[in-house]
Amino acid sequence: MRNIFYISYFLLPLLLFSCKKETRIEGKVNQSHKLTIAEARNHIKATLPTNRVALARTSQEKTDSTDLVVNWTAAGQNTSGEYSFVEVPIKTAITNVNLYGAEQYNENENATRVAYSYSTLLIYKDSSNNNANSYIVTYLPSIDYIQNHNRPIGRNRIADLSNEFSGYIEYKDLDGNPKQLFTIEKGKVTSSMILSNTRPIQTKTSSNSKSLAAAAASCQTVCIPIIQTVCVGPGGGQGPRDKDQICTTTQVGNNCNTVCSGGPTGPPPGGGGGNTGGGTGGSNNPDIKNQAQNPCLKATVDQLLNSQNIEGTMAEILNNFLDKNEVNLTIQEGITQGNKVAHLSDNKLTKYMDPNHNITKRVYSATITIDQSLLPTISKEGVATALIHEVLHAYLDYNSISFDQAAAQHNYIAANYIGTMAAFLQNKYGVPANDAVALAWGGLAETTLYKNATSFQMPDNTTVSKEDLAHTYGDYMGGVDKPNKGKPLCN
Repeated sequence: MRNIFYISYFLLPLLLFSCKKETRIEGKVNQSHKLTIAEARNHIKATLPTNRVALARTSQEKTDSTDLVVNWTAAGQNTSGEYSFVEVPIKTAITNVNLYGAEQYNENENATRVAYSYSTLLIYKDSSNNNANSYIVTYLPSIDYIQNHNRPIGRNRIADLSNEFSGYIEYKDLDGNPKQLFTIEKGKVTSSMILSNTRPIQTKTSSNSKSLAAAAASCQTVCIPIIQTVCVGPGGGQGPRDKDQICTTTQVGNNCNTVCSGGPTGPPPGGGGGNTGGGTGGSNNPDIKNQAQNPCLKATVDQLLNSQNIEGTMAEILNNFLDKNEVNLTIQEGITQGNKVAHLSDNKLTKYMDPNHNITKRVYSATITIDQSLLPTISKEGVATALIHEVLHAYLDYNSISFDQAAAQHNYIAANYIGTMAAFLQNKYGVPANDAVALAWGGLAETTLYKNATSFQMPDNTTVSKEDLAHTYGDYMGGVDKPNKGKPLCN
């Protein structure tokens, strides 16, 4: 299946223009006029044909007729001044994104800004009118913000902008016509404009070189190029890379818009408060979902994900890789493939590329499942070992190192990460050095290094056999009614 995103951007000088500043409305929302998430859903259902809206589910394949995939489970309800509103993440099959400020960046940087842009649905009403209205909100971050941010980029909402966010926020109607534009500096609105009368033309050369500031001062028209991004895959019988999705960009035309100083209509970015989404336990990334149902496993997973005070390569992978906004992992218990302690599944990698085929962004998702039958007897150290092993598979997938090829990745892990994993288990859990090495070799018995070894030199300079190594590993994975070594999961 192909997902096509039409992306239009300005190749125009964008100055710090003087526009009407954001106006704070001092009114207060009457509770009887407060918009609920259920009302917001009903508004979208009534506004758009059913074949244009789908509910986002992990297992759902979006059909070609669906324009909007709405993730209502991540909807947030807020108030700002006299406005009550709901904002919810969406994905679209066809979207026009205006790349404001493109002249400030090179081609690769602009492609990166496009790759990191994202959209939400904003449904709102004010205290004087019980009728709901809606916009598509597009967040377009600056390169500096993309390169220097702490909170995941995609978690910004109009009522909860990071004080690091800089770039542009655009409001469009549900047909994709731009209506309002806000310039954001460090989480604050610095200027706003009204956009209207989008008109597509086929020529690829911009027909208007007016500056946006000059055009806005007297409500003139400017023309902007349309950049088409085509995503192909996953699938297509590509063997081991069958789960890759590749997105590339090409200019296909221009759009012309009338721009004027003014706004806003509806709740402006940067104000309000309230619930904008649930927490995620030990990780700073809300897309790392600890969905373990067993409370002891859930606590152990949270503890593992909270490793900011631990030094070393493995801790850096946990802290930096898992905190990337582009990494989406679900951790759960269940039935594993081949009775493994844990396994990685549903792994998918999407690569965004600029016109020169340089990768500007990677998006990776996968599920890690812990064998539920082991929970009564496995140790905390055993769970941690299994999880960091699977996280390494995800890390290698993300970096296109033998993507989705377990045997090749196992050889890579055996050659490069035994010491890394062992050091982490020592520092995080106090596992004795020899035992930590034995745990690190778990799951790697089919690797070339393991098969070719007759014995293993341990940190205390003793030599152990494969049988002894496997026995130590097994002690942490379970005993008769509790683990033979380590802390019980529910300790």
